[in-house]
Amino acid sequence: MKIYAHKKMNHKNNEYIYELLEDHENLTVTYGEKISKREIVEKLGYSYEEFIRGIRFHDRGKINYNFQNKLNGEKFKREDSYHSLFSSILYLDNFFQEEDRIKRIQMFLNAYVIYKHHSNIKSLNDFDLCLEDIKRFEKFLSKKLTLNTGTFEKIKNWMINKKTITKKDYFYIRYFYSVLASSDIFATQEFMTGFKFDPCKSFKEISSKVNDNTIIKNIKNGILGDGINKLRSKIALEVLENYKSGVSLLEAPTGSGKTITGCLLGEKANKEKVFYVAPFNNISNQTGEQLEKIFSKENIGLINSISEIEYYHDEERDTTSIEAYNDYYYFNSPVIITSGVKFFDILYSTKKRDILNFYSLVDSCVIIDEIQAFNLNLWKTFSLDIKFLSDIFNIDFIIMSATLPNLDIFANSFNRLIKNRDYYFKSSFFKDRVTFEKIHIDSLKKLEEKVLEANKIYPKVLVEFINKKLAKEFYENISSKVSNVFLLTGDTKNKEKKEILEITEDKNNLWEGILIGTQVIEAGIDIDFSVGFKDSSILENEEQFAGRINRNNKWKNSKIYLFNYYDEKKIYRNDVRVTPELTINNPEVFHWLEEKNFDSYYYKILNYLNMKNEFEKFYKFQEKYDFMKLIKNDSENIFILSEENKYLLDEYEKIYENFHMGFYEKQILLKNLRAKIYDDSITIYPTDERMKQVQERVGIRFLSII
Repeated sequence: MKIYAHKKMNHKNNEYIYELLEDHENLTVTYGEKISKREIVEKLGYSYEEFIRGIRFHDRGKINYNFQNKLNGEKFKREDSYHSLFSSILYLDNFFQEEDRIKRIQMFLNAYVIYKHHSNIKSLNDFDLCLEDIKRFEKFLSKKLTLNTGTFEKIKNWMINKKTITKKDYFYIRYFYSVLASSDIFATQEFMTGFKFDPCKSFKEISSKVNDNTIIKNIKNGILGDGINKLRSKIALEVLENYKSGVSLLEAPTGSGKTITGCLLGEKANKEKVFYVAPFNNISNQTGEQLEKIFSKENIGLINSISEIEYYHDEERDTTSIEAYNDYYYFNSPVIITSGVKFFDILYSTKKRDILNFYSLVDSCVIIDEIQAFNLNLWKTFSLDIKFLSDIFNIDFIIMSATLPNLDIFANSFNRLIKNRDYYFKSSFFKDRVTFEKIHIDSLKKLEEKVLEANKIYPKVLVEFINKKLAKEFYENISSKVSNVFLLTGDTKNKEKKEILEITEDKNNLWEGILIGTQVIEAGIDIDFSVGFKDSSILENEEQFAGRINRNNKWKNSKIYLFNYYDEKKIYRNDVRVTPELTINNPEVFHWLEEKNFDSYYYKILNYLNMKNEFEKFYKFQEKYDFMKLIKNDSENIFILSEENKYLLDEYEKIYENFHMGFYEKQILLKNLRAKIYDDSITIYPTDERMKQVQERVGIRFLSII
């Protein structure tokens, strides 16, 4: 009797073509061997042969005739066709006689992943095999199963209750799951469409492109430039000299050229892939624009909620919809630029779509920018996790920030790429670009007077509030008195933000005026103003804001006026950094800001943090994910529906409900429409009253102004 895994329609004769289960197993193993590495499995302490054997068994449960009948359209009880559960039972029955303790653990972990390879994972406690399950599937076999529930439960309880499952097992499960599930997808794609998935070229093959960049070439050749550019070049050269594999910390001033330095580090790391991880989408997009000039667009995978899926048609590539889809969703580019949220989902999420790309991290260089944006209470666990990942999965981590948290407190083997950071931070080009002054503001009228007075002296004035309503009120008041005033808040549509930034950052330096905004202007926006006014919040934010003032040392006597108007605790409710002793209201902290003495600041923070101990219940995957909420981000992008853009939602719905369109083409069109919808979206928090008016249509949440 022939056993089949899948079927597809031959549209030439309207007959089904069936794929033999053996052929699917062999093809899945072929992909598994292509995208996995023996040395990784062995460094985790397990057998690569058993790893591959687990992949081969992932669909063995399809031998049951209920599943075979399902392929022919017959109806039956749904639970009788659960091929993943049956595959897991068959795998355990064949190999559970193994006496070796380590092999038994590996088999148990493999069996769990086989059981869950079409769903999400929450806990090993989800792995339940009852006597009825075994008997139900036993009828499909010519022999009696030796596996029994007593043996299974005994092994399961021993592994969970005795804390047999460790960090290495947690990451083994993610690795095995990502390789198995991805290989299964690629093998199924090949049968269904004829498309053969090929991993992208290695970063090693394109790394020489950095030498075509004039700036990088000059740095390498010791042509350092003048002024601030000379200092930026010296930073890059020192970083290269001090680089070594492992986890490295790069603390460099805002505006010191970390993206270019990252390119140099990526080249020196000599890895298969380079990942750039940023906490905000706008930083990701800016980084993408810079890297495209160096490595060319087709080698860059920009993957976030606002990016589009690209087709490439040139002498080298002519991508189809399935290829473009795979390149995007399976991180199939030598350079990947993504958000912090997406990256940490790959490390910790319990959802299948997030775990799929875990294997692509192997033998990569991961550059994480603006690390201070992550949850401070998790520094310890995060630092220990990346140390483990670096050692086992051959990943070089480069952690970058202008205000770098002291991660090496917890993993002291981290390498600091700049040995004498004060040489750069206290250089006049960075430290003295701006001076700080605290001023007392008790009314918006008084602030308005100060800003207008400064505007007579300085051509470009930047004003930041931490409260959106205050920013809007101030804008309305001051725009009636002077022209060339813009407002930038979460309520500004994303495409309008781009337009405002293009105007205010006129490369010919012709624009003069006032830009008023909220925290959206702190990080990741490449602007350069001559003077700034900021409602104070936390020290890192004050330093990020400083990076927007006299960024390129064009003006003399640039200043930042810090005032304490709105209560920062209302914005940063659970953040210890708004404790009065840790803000610039404390003269000591203000002095540290002036002197760029962030080490003292972070050592002081440690006394206030509720530092969580390292997570130990590694068999509870959902708990680990909840524990590792590195980025606090509860805001939503809500589409503002108007007569002018209504066609976007209509088009989205039309494509969404088109059941005749090919899957890959459809998904690409929907993703690219979501990117356009994002341009007409604003940022709203759950506490915003407007949330009550938010509507939803085909998965798009919107506010209507029609």
